[in-house]
Amino acid sequence: MGNDELDQAVDVFRRGNYDRVITTGGPMARWREIPEDLTYAERAARYLKKHGLEGTDVIAVSQPESAQDRTFLSAVKVHDWAARQGLVLEALDVFSAGVHGQRSRMLYRITFGSNFDVGVLSAPREAERYWWRTRTAAKRVLDEVIKVLWTMCCFYPPPPGSHEELWGLPAPTARQ
Repeated sequence: MGNDELDQAVDVFRRGNYDRVITTGGPMARWREIPEDLTYAERAARYLKKHGLEGTDVIAVSQPESAQDRTFLSAVKVHDWAARQGLVLEALDVFSAGVHGQRSRMLYRITFGSNFDVGVLSAPREAERYWWRTRTAAKRVLDEVIKVLWTMCCFYPPPPGSHEELWGLPAPTARQ
């Protein structure tokens, strides 16, 4: 998400009754001007703290680089983080951008269980409002529709803790 969407997240947090903010995301391309390696989770957490959520419990839950199922991996990492903290989460709202929100909700519900209350709030993307008017927006919306359909019919969560669940980790090597 960009600055505009993160600013909207600040507004949502202030209006809601939330205990904490958890940011997720994997590694970003390294910038010469920023000497440290940041993940999207860390960058978003820093931004939120600087732009209205100072003094708020903002937790960056990073994930390793992954070529697929990044949203599912984010959900798994949040679930694992809560378990390590001894937190029993009763519900969560996923803040997403644009049309990605519904698939995020589906994947968090798969991760946390069908009885877990998952809400979704999406920062609107103006280009997606009239998505049929531009090729870029149409591609984004249609791509997300295909991903939602694929998730509904073909996505089966791998066993917890398996290499397939944590795609970002290297596969175990065979002993020689």
